[in-house]
Amino acid sequence: MIQKRLLQASFLFASLLAAAGQLRAQCMGPMSVPIAGSQTGLALTASETHVDALCPGVDGSATISATGGTGPYMGTGTFPQMPGTHVYTVTDANSCTTTVEVTIAVLDNTPPSITCPILNLSVLTNPGACTFTVPGTAYDPVVNDNCGIASVSYSVVSGSVSPATGASLAGAVFQAGSHTIEWKVTDLTGLMNTCQFTLEVAPCLSITGHLIWNGGSAPNPTGVGEAMVFLSGPSADSDGPTAPGLIPAGGAYELTATTNGAYTITPVKNIIDPPFYTSLLNGVDAGDATALQRHLVGLDTLTDMYRRIAGDCNKSSTLSTLDAAIIRQAILLNPAALSILKNTRSWRFVPVETALPFIDLYTLPPFEETRFLPSLAGDISGQDFYGIKVGDVVETANPAIRPDPDAKPLVWRVRDRLLKTGQTINLDFSVENFTDLAAFQYALHFNPAQLQFEQVEIIGNSLGLDASGNFGQYNIQLGELRAVWSVAQGQTLLNYTPQFRLRFKVLDGGMKLSEALSINPASMNPVAYTSVLSPREVQLKFVDYENRRPVQDRDEDPTSDLTATDFELLQNRPNPFSDRTVIGFTLPEPAQPNCGYST
Repeated sequence: MIQKRLLQASFLFASLLAAAGQLRAQCMGPMSVPIAGSQTGLALTASETHVDALCPGVDGSATISATGGTGPYMGTGTFPQMPGTHVYTVTDANSCTTTVEVTIAVLDNTPPSITCPILNLSVLTNPGACTFTVPGTAYDPVVNDNCGIASVSYSVVSGSVSPATGASLAGAVFQAGSHTIEWKVTDLTGLMNTCQFTLEVAPCLSITGHLIWNGGSAPNPTGVGEAMVFLSGPSADSDGPTAPGLIPAGGAYELTATTNGAYTITPVKNIIDPPFYTSLLNGVDAGDATALQRHLVGLDTLTDMYRRIAGDCNKSSTLSTLDAAIIRQAILLNPAALSILKNTRSWRFVPVETALPFIDLYTLPPFEETRFLPSLAGDISGQDFYGIKVGDVVETANPAIRPDPDAKPLVWRVRDRLLKTGQTINLDFSVENFTDLAAFQYALHFNPAQLQFEQVEIIGNSLGLDASGNFGQYNIQLGELRAVWSVAQGQTLLNYTPQFRLRFKVLDGGMKLSEALSINPASMNPVAYTSVLSPREVQLKFVDYENRRPVQDRDEDPTSDLTATDFELLQNRPNPFSDRTVIGFTLPEPAQPNCGYST
């Protein structure tokens, strides 16, 4: 009661002052002192009503009203407003203020929708790989929300996927097996939803086998090394080069199919290695030509069908003298013969279970050189092939087979001599130990900077040699002359019977012939064969450079009446020289020389 009266007195006092023209607007406590003609003088207050937002980022609204104080008011009305808590200020005519707090909420309580791909999917691995890579966004979910999506992500529940998390499966790599993926979507309000699906990636299919050398008839089969094996079909793969050696490690291959279906397996070995073509001619020598010739004339029939396939050098499905000629000319490095071997592949591969029926001695039955798998649906093993070296009729491609070192070698004899720059020399080659031989081959090597080859001349008709048919000059610029000969029946010649003559021009003398000419086993195996295809070594023997042969041969050697040379001083080597040189000389007979020099 006392407070009320004090307030009334204050109001009356203010009114009297206003009437006297002395009143100023004041905000006193809970009231606004009114100007003349003002309201009731109640305290200025503000109030609000609001409408919440439907979604984040969408405006709601706030309506602000005022009472008390002195009108008119500033800060009242209806205003759009983002979700959140906001403070509004109302000011009356006396500049008195008051505030009101408004909270705009988000009405959204509906979680986003998410739809995964088909719950259980089965796919095949990609061609050439044992994995499946997701193409594009095919396995991303379909999401929706009334207010909008904040994020979408996946995680791997089980299985092996790379990357294990992300916003899209596009490009993700799945290993073979079962994988469960969970997708999660979050809307702008923070509401979430998830879904899961399972992806089955079919496992890769394994195909294994061996490439077995020449029919695998040995007790310990040998694998074909350095071969490639190719798989073609709904997916492709290759393996190789295969390892050499005994099976199971030697010749083993493994291919991977990434999907079911029909496949073809194709082994290939065709190594081209000029200038000597050692791999192309692996196991191919004059004995093979003889074996084929003996078969053709009925002396020794090739009963093994795989050896007949080896003899079909031009892949004509028939055996003929042309095949024997291809072998001889290939050994001589005739480009045409080498081209035939290269174009028909130097190795042929036959599935081990292939039936090879007999037609006649000269005709081969048709056979497949690939394996066809009409419906591959799981791992498969035992896909073996027999590997056949074309031209290797005697089957010497196996490096374990060597000439018999105890048998007498075939010896080619030539007189040693001193080489003088500018002279032309004729070298007559005679034979020794030529007993029941049906084939021989060797390569003579010389330094083309010292000797210039001019020609081959046949000086004996015992063997039916031919300068172009039995001697290969295809690498003569490298200092190599090849000789090969083969017949169906063995022949025997008297020791020291001359057979051919080689002519050279000496470009750089001062040395003995035996220092400039040799048989080169590195480029071609020097070997001879008897009529039963027993191998013999081939050697080159020089009669001493004094024009005398070994003493034990004098009574039998028709060259025994050759006279000795006089004393001769040879050109020093090297010339010119800096600190040392070698000076050779010859003596008419063995002696202990005393050497001296003067400056």
